[in-house]
Amino acid sequence: MDIVLASASPRRRELMARVTPEFRVFPVDLNETSVREPDPARFAVEAALLKAKAAAESFPSSIVIGADTIVVLGRRILGKPAGREEARAMLELLSGQRHRVITGLAFYRKDEVRVLTGYELTYVTIRPLSGAMIEEYLDREDYRDKAGACAVQDVGDAFVRRLKGDYDNVVGFPVKKVASLLARFAAPALTLEIEDMDFPASAGVAEADGRKVLIPGAVPGDRVRAQVVGEPRGIPRAEILRLEAPSPLRAELSKR
Repeated sequence: MDIVLASASPRRRELMARVTPEFRVFPVDLNETSVREPDPARFAVEAALLKAKAAAESFPSSIVIGADTIVVLGRRILGKPAGREEARAMLELLSGQRHRVITGLAFYRKDEVRVLTGYELTYVTIRPLSGAMIEEYLDREDYRDKAGACAVQDVGDAFVRRLKGDYDNVVGFPVKKVASLLARFAAPALTLEIEDMDFPASAGVAEADGRKVLIPGAVPGDRVRAQVVGEPRGIPRAEILRLEAPSPLRAELSKR
């Protein structure tokens, strides 16, 4: 399994090594002003997907992982500061406030036209910061290339009063979430014949290796290319990657 991390961040490279020791790094520089999505979580996911797709041009048969971390205060998205003045303004905004750190994730394989996205959310409360504290921090230039101008791993308790959620996410790469989504994306695809419907799940039913598999969106008679994405209550559940042969029932239902 060839994996490519679409990132220039040394922090993400270090954290990715905790997910798998075997991967390649392909730096991608994204102009975030090109992302027009106003919802913060969707913004982060869209930015991550753009990074993954850019890297996939060079690695079309690899699993490419894109990630984008943003700081959100209310509905305002704080990206990376352009310089010291913007970094100071961001820190003054965050001083004494609770904000959200969102990392959007995208897993993409170009040759199979497959995409899986997700995000991780962490709440961070910053202590009231004096002007001297901010200037001392800015003098170290740790704000560079940091969303919201704040590197939690560098300032620690001096700036952070409370953190609720995944610490790795605040650093820029939620390891547990990445590992979970990667396992889901890398699972082998299956060709399944839908034999029945399951109620109340309203999902198609197929058999794979002697086990019942539920496929939402499928109807009896379909042949689908699908991938198992989980086992809630011990029953495998798959999502459709491609409808290979539609059931005659689909035509009958469309006439009603």
